[in-house]
Amino acid sequence: MRGLITFLLVSFCSAFLLDLAFYSYSQGLNQLFLSLLLTLWGFLRMYTPTLGAIVALIVSRENLRAIESYINFSWRSLKYFLLAPLYAYFSSALFLLLAHAMGLLDIDGLLQLISSSSGVTKELASVILMMQVIIAYPAALTINSIAALGEEIGWRGYLFRQLGGNFVLKNILLVGTIWGLWHSTAIAILGHNYPLLRASGIPLFILFCISSSIAMLKLTEASGSILPSVSLHGGLNALWGLAAYSTKFRGVENELYGGLGVLGIISLFIASVSTVAILKKYEARAKAKG
Repeated sequence: MRGLITFLLVSFCSAFLLDLAFYSYSQGLNQLFLSLLLTLWGFLRMYTPTLGAIVALIVSRENLRAIESYINFSWRSLKYFLLAPLYAYFSSALFLLLAHAMGLLDIDGLLQLISSSSGVTKELASVILMMQVIIAYPAALTINSIAALGEEIGWRGYLFRQLGGNFVLKNILLVGTIWGLWHSTAIAILGHNYPLLRASGIPLFILFCISSSIAMLKLTEASGSILPSVSLHGGLNALWGLAAYSTKFRGVENELYGGLGVLGIISLFIASVSTVAILKKYEARAKAKG
């Protein structure tokens, strides 16, 4: 228990300090330096759960090589690592289908956003959008995975292992809730993901994290490694932003009901439950064969 408390304190407090530092130093910066600082803040923040895990292992007098056991590289974990980003495509497709069925899909609005933010024509914005969708997969396996590894060592590694490492409802709710709450200071202070709702967006993001944790924890249990959740996390970071701005919702309505709100949460939940069902069917077949 001492190790778990230490993990939570270090992970949350170090993330909070980084949020305060970013808030303090970002004031008055030009766009270039602000973008660089934002990238640095995001990368360092994603490694605060790893810092928490390291300190917790030291306090508990456990071997730091436990972190290697979380990664547990094998052909099985590599296979799931390569497949896991497809979850991001699947959940994004579900989101777009649901939005279309409800008459809420607005790809033109997304193209207009890309056009205005990049200073290009709408036709070129279409090409950029297609390239982003294609590049999302290799990005999920490379640069995004390097960043996501920092969180996954903590959440699906140390925390999940401390809770027993079993894919049960209690662990899904605990890991998802803690993961969501860890973002709370960034959401409240910096408007991360919810620039208008701020603190009011925290409950939504907790549900977002719980919904995606269903698939991530099942993949972790099935592979015996955090690597699949690393690439899944990287895939969501690469693709989900596109989905979040592809509906007719604007402003607060988009934050409440769009990609990071109700519609997004429902899409992730359906994708996660489907992923679990597929994995269970695959495991049953493998067990029957051998």
